[in-house]
Amino acid sequence: MANGWQTGTASFGDIDNDGDLDLMATNHDHESQIFTNDGSGNYTDVTSTTGFDITDITPIESVMEDFDNDGFVDILVSGSDSRYYKNNGNGTFTKLENLFNTDDMLTFSIGDLNHDGFIDIYAGYGSIYTNPSSTDDVIWMNKDNTNHFFTLNLKGTVSNHDAIGVKTAIYGAWGVQIRESRAGESYGTTNTAMCHFGLGQATAIDSVVIQWPSGITQTIYNPAIDQFLTVIENDCVSPTATITSSGNNILCSGQSLTLTAPAGYNYLWSDGSTSQSINVTQTGDYNVQVTATGNNCVAQSAVYKVIQSLTKHL
Repeated sequence: MANGWQTGTASFGDIDNDGDLDLMATNHDHESQIFTNDGSGNYTDVTSTTGFDITDITPIESVMEDFDNDGFVDILVSGSDSRYYKNNGNGTFTKLENLFNTDDMLTFSIGDLNHDGFIDIYAGYGSIYTNPSSTDDVIWMNKDNTNHFFTLNLKGTVSNHDAIGVKTAIYGAWGVQIRESRAGESYGTTNTAMCHFGLGQATAIDSVVIQWPSGITQTIYNPAIDQFLTVIENDCVSPTATITSSGNNILCSGQSLTLTAPAGYNYLWSDGSTSQSINVTQTGDYNVQVTATGNNCVAQSAVYKVIQSLTKHL
């Protein structure tokens, strides 16, 4: 990877789901580059075949993340302007435009702010140099879709508490996806330490392998999808915290629906209820905290969004 250019950031992620970390390098005096890893530490510049091109901006920060949960990490770059490239899953990328209003994003941090399984963006704006900016920061909430997700919330005991340096892999119909938990990356950014995976339309995970910084390896078989799974090193794995509904999430006036958590646990719903099921008559975001007696790992479900119908029923 001694490319010889003035490289500003190096973002590592597995763009082809083959179990090793590829690289996207942003350069200031040459086109930014994508390198694929052959698994033995050799990197090859494949930029010309990927469709990735940000030569029209001065890049400052970058990240690889699966923003649309289709199972492949996308690329977000900011600087004199921002560029978002969707991973097509075949070694190529497509630039998507007009996602962030004027797109002139200087800096960002990413994470799942509303706990719905989709990664959101906190963006800062201003001059590419150090001049103060009067432009307000913006939170860009990711609009969800029908793709599934799986997120690991990891806590170290033998390793550091935040599990920085942990490497996780999930196996399924897609092959293998890998993630790392990092204290910081790119140029001056800190993103979520949770390990987030998009699953596309896959409905099952064969196994999860966690390689802790301490050297401890832990394997979890057949976890449920669409959940935030908490794992404490050398201690516990949280119960499954998923929500099922008696109907769709669109309420008409006078209607209600029942939300239910898995049986056999202790519950605390976002409305204060402590039963396995709740009856919902109001729109809003609902979630449930699930605990098991003797288990130190607390599970928090993804948000279930109940919205108002725009159709008048007679």
